[in-house]
Amino acid sequence: MEMKKIFLKSTLLLGSVFVLAACGSDEPQTESTPEETSSVVESDSEETVEETVEEETTEEETSEEESTEEETSEEESTEEETSEEESTEEETSEEESTEEETSEEESTEEETSEEESTEEETSEEESAEEETSEEESTEAETSEEESTEETAEGLVDGEYTAVSNVDENGWSILHVITVKDGEVTDSNFDYTNADGDLKSEDEEYNKMMEENAGVSAADAMEELNTALVETQSADVDVVSGATSTSESFVKSTEALLAAAAEGNTDEINIDELGGDLQDGEYTLTTEADERGWAHQFTLVVKDGAIAESNYDMVNEAGDLKSEDKEYNANMEDGTGTSFATAVEELNAALVENQSVEEIEVVSGASSTSNAFLAYAQQLLDAAAEGNTDPIEAELVE
Repeated sequence: MEMKKIFLKSTLLLGSVFVLAACGSDEPQTESTPEETSSVVESDSEETVEETVEEETTEEETSEEESTEEETSEEESTEEETSEEESTEEETSEEESTEEETSEEESTEEETSEEESTEEETSEEESAEEETSEEESTEAETSEEESTEETAEGLVDGEYTAVSNVDENGWSILHVITVKDGEVTDSNFDYTNADGDLKSEDEEYNKMMEENAGVSAADAMEELNTALVETQSADVDVVSGATSTSESFVKSTEALLAAAAEGNTDEINIDELGGDLQDGEYTLTTEADERGWAHQFTLVVKDGAIAESNYDMVNEAGDLKSEDKEYNANMEDGTGTSFATAVEELNAALVENQSVEEIEVVSGASSTSNAFLAYAQQLLDAAAEGNTDPIEAELVE
């Protein structure tokens, strides 16, 4: 600023000098002393300079103030913008925070809703399982009750009768059972002849059978009748020494229980019952007896009928009893028939009659005949079902 003032003063002085020199002054004029002129000039100049300086200063100050104000304004604007930005950021942050909180709350609510939904589903599943369990329990109880009712009320009360054709000795089966309150309360299995006589009351026959087989017909039939009432089924043990009688009893019992289940009181002829045999080869074996001989039996069924019957006995070496000449000669000398002859007759009779019912006991070979009839019936039962699994039977005494 001082340099500007000096420069202005010098310029004004030089200008004044040039003006005075050019104009000159021949005419009298009011003269002023150099000091006054200088003083005036200087005074004017100073005032002018001062004014100029002041104006410039004022302008500069104004400019500086404006600049300051602008800067202040800019700063304020910047601050305002910054403040607004910060405010915006804070608002944004608050909004984001709010959104995050809202999102977290929504997520929490969703999780809570999912948990509640899961709990509800679990509760519903547990409820369904409980209902299912209760239903199953109810069904099981109902099934047990129905099963109990079928067992207790499976048979229709009444009297049921089974008979057979007359055999070669003039006897036919007569089997009567009584059902009361759904159970067999009485069983009377016997044989009768044309005169109405019962085999169980034939003293001569029973005495002869007991001597030969070790049991009388009367005792065997009483044992079988008692077993049926006790077991309420046809699954009874074969009476030793009365195999044929036992097999006939089982057959008539099965027919009578089937009729009682239907309430059919019509008389049944067990020899006329259907039941085709299924084609196949059926085999039966036993353990060896005390003499080392085991029973072996093969039955061949073709076109629903018995095509071959091969019954024999075999030892550990694989020798057949029917081919043991010494044994057969001794047996023939002692009983009047050989083992070979007896099994040949029995095999032929089974193919011819297609049933054990019509086969007679071979005289002199009652033990062999009884064993043959028992094992033949087991093979026929298997053939009726088509079960070709080998049978391991117990020894028949």
